[in-house]
Amino acid sequence: MKIIREHIDFERGIEPKTAMNIGIMNIDWGLDMVWIDELIKDGRTELINYKSALILIIKIKDMPEPFLACSNIKVSNTYYLRSRWSKTREEALLRIKKQIDKHLLKESINFERGLPILIKKWFEKIFPAFMPKYRINENGTITLLEDLEIPDADLNPGFPDYINFKHIEGSIHLDYTGLKYLSGLPKTCIGYFSCEGNNLESLEGAPKVVHGDFFCRDNPGGFTKVDVKKVSKVLGKIYSEDSLKDE
Repeated sequence: MKIIREHIDFERGIEPKTAMNIGIMNIDWGLDMVWIDELIKDGRTELINYKSALILIIKIKDMPEPFLACSNIKVSNTYYLRSRWSKTREEALLRIKKQIDKHLLKESINFERGLPILIKKWFEKIFPAFMPKYRINENGTITLLEDLEIPDADLNPGFPDYINFKHIEGSIHLDYTGLKYLSGLPKTCIGYFSCEGNNLESLEGAPKVVHGDFFCRDNPGGFTKVDVKKVSKVLGKIYSEDSLKDE
């Protein structure tokens, strides 16, 4: 798979190594997967994470409109969201984004009335022994009135789309929960932030500001202090794979 540097920090773009770990061949795109496999080997694919969807960009050589953007969103038994063949990568990406946005808006309208119920059921599942104090804001985000402590729970692969914390009144502890990506977290963590022992290849989605310490060891991404500083301003200490070397 071709390395396209410009997308490492673009819309949570995923580098080829990470894309392979996610497993393009394990995702149903509604396409001939033998064909996709050949494109991967030839370095003509790119994987992007956009909102709640994955986008696969394909380039076919020697075609007047060589770019196609596919999504893993299945609308019906036979129809997947995908762009038309386009002259440029940007054009194909814009077309698929418009389709995804339209689809997500429709879904949002359909379950908006049931959102509080979905959130309540999620909290009951994750916290069977006790219910943390929280409130749901008018825009559907969540304010948690205490620490977010979810060690050893099963969050694989990540928070569902309807779980979005606007503010957490304390620290965030997500160790050993099977996370493959970070999402739904507040921009600022007023305590410490910990996501150790998960399956993270990227720290994108972590709080932008962490007032306490930042823990991210024992992840496949092998995160360093430099990696942490790219995504978050940490006012405390950073505990990464290279932190012991500096002590």
